[in-house]
Amino acid sequence: MITHICRGYESTAPIAEACFHKGLPQRHNLATNQHFIFLKPQYGVEMSRNKSIINLFVAASFIISPYLSHAASFDCKKAKTSNEKLICMTPELSKLDEELAKTYLLSLKNSADNDIIKKSQRAWLKQIKKECSSADCLIKNYRIRLETLENWEKSIPADTTMIGTHYLSHSVPIISNSTKEGYYLIDAKNCISIEEKDNKTISFSILTFNTNGHICDINGIAKLVGNEYQYIPSSDTDELDKACSLRIVNRAGSILILDPEMKCREYSCGVRAGLDGTVFPKNLSMTTGCDRGY
Repeated sequence: MITHICRGYESTAPIAEACFHKGLPQRHNLATNQHFIFLKPQYGVEMSRNKSIINLFVAASFIISPYLSHAASFDCKKAKTSNEKLICMTPELSKLDEELAKTYLLSLKNSADNDIIKKSQRAWLKQIKKECSSADCLIKNYRIRLETLENWEKSIPADTTMIGTHYLSHSVPIISNSTKEGYYLIDAKNCISIEEKDNKTISFSILTFNTNGHICDINGIAKLVGNEYQYIPSSDTDELDKACSLRIVNRAGSILILDPEMKCREYSCGVRAGLDGTVFPKNLSMTTGCDRGY
């Protein structure tokens, strides 16, 4: 990984040339041996032949491999994908990548949703790999992801950011005596779809997959009570459903589902499934509704 202490140069200028012309030293951290070589100013400084050769070699390495000249959260010398190379080549993206890595680790440490955050991060990485092929696209999505993680648990009043279809990809264990581990994993996608009816009413649909393939499947109407939506069971529904007090809570970075009395799961979920504490990241969305192809 390459880090530097020379700042203020234009992004299009070779980093070594810019540092020389500004008369500033540059620190080059070689991941393989951790040596630090300080490039000295061209003007007014007597440099030995050996130091000149070393400095020219390092400067040439920057010019030949420009995408190695900006810091990122990973070793740019090992960049393989087009997006990784874009991150290393673009100063703003490199900075965002480092910020996101720090914010992500901090979120894992401080949030009760750390498992959900891990899953959503993997899903987000897959999403940008599929959707982004330019620096502008990556910058936009990195900023959204940063804001999502920084405000993950911050409760806010219900707003239009809840509207749409949000999902979380994850692996579901299926119990099996035919495997050494006693189970195998299948890919699944939890989903919530919300549609605004008026400024105080939404229709919603929730589908989640849990251990051994047990699901929760609930849909209906919810009314705004304070800063959150509360499920209103229809008058002609089952008595078990009428006992459901599902709440849909808006947070800056996610949507939280609460079933504090566990009544909703009795009617809408399988034996090993539940809804209380289910979280849907806001920055992961689909254009279609929840897939019920089971």
